[in-house]
Amino acid sequence: MSDEASNLKLPRKPGSRVAIMGECMVELSLPQGLASSARLAASFSYGGDTFNTALYMARLGGRVAYLTALGDDTISDWLLSQWQAEQVDTALVERFPGALPGLYAIETDDAGERCFHYWRNQAPVRQLFDDADRRQRIFDRLADADVIYFTGISMSLFSDQSLQYWLDFLTHFKHSGGVIAFDSNYRPRQWPDPDRARQLFAQAYSLADIALPTLEDEALLYPGESSNSLMERLRAYDASELVVKQGVEGCTLFHADMQTQCPLENPVKALDTTAAGDSFNAGYLIGRLRGLDCVEAVSLGQQLAGTVVQHRGAIIPMASMPTATKQ
Repeated sequence: MSDEASNLKLPRKPGSRVAIMGECMVELSLPQGLASSARLAASFSYGGDTFNTALYMARLGGRVAYLTALGDDTISDWLLSQWQAEQVDTALVERFPGALPGLYAIETDDAGERCFHYWRNQAPVRQLFDDADRRQRIFDRLADADVIYFTGISMSLFSDQSLQYWLDFLTHFKHSGGVIAFDSNYRPRQWPDPDRARQLFAQAYSLADIALPTLEDEALLYPGESSNSLMERLRAYDASELVVKQGVEGCTLFHADMQTQCPLENPVKALDTTAAGDSFNAGYLIGRLRGLDCVEAVSLGQQLAGTVVQHRGAIIPMASMPTATKQ
């Protein structure tokens, strides 16, 4: 372990518990040329930005619990069984009678870029923090975690009041020695009021020990600002570690008053960019928990993301996981 890694606030110990909050939905992957297809032949899976990170962290040997809500239907039962088979801890999953999980479909173009269609407005996760007794039970269980990770997509699911409960809890968690990781993962469709997103993201960034944004997302949130201005804005939040993802250009790392450019070591042609950032975040966080320094953790994240984008859908087959990511 390098000296730089030894200064990390992350708890580098066997069994460190990571709790990840968000939504996992049923995923339909649609064929290219859908409009001209005689029949709809979609593949059936599951995914969601934070869940993708949870699953890949679990595959990399992390102890990961996923906080979300599902219904009491057979599809929700199937989702839970799939997650448990991937060694994701489901003890934090709430079940809502009569509810159904959200659904999304993915279309990809020839360059591997994707377009999403969602059916999620009635998903039970949106009610996760509405009930006081449930909310207190969740927060009591989360207090035992070493690291909590969430995203701007996670935040978009909730009302202002629910988000205040969440941010108040995170403030207490941080003051108690917990580590918070955040990726804005900004999607304009989910934030009809961009000013609200900017205000809430600023609160989340101010709490984050590790910030993992994508520069393209920040440019959407602050249109017209230069890349340098966006970088300075992110640095001003003063996260201990800031990794700004920049697609094919790699990423820029800020840590311990140092700035490091981290180009892609092995650029690949993307078949489908779904979960590229999610898997990178998984690799980076696991790398840091293993005691790798920041640059080594970036490399681990890039190796995993580079494999993921060569497959369709958010979750690649277990057999396709890159050897270099294994302990």
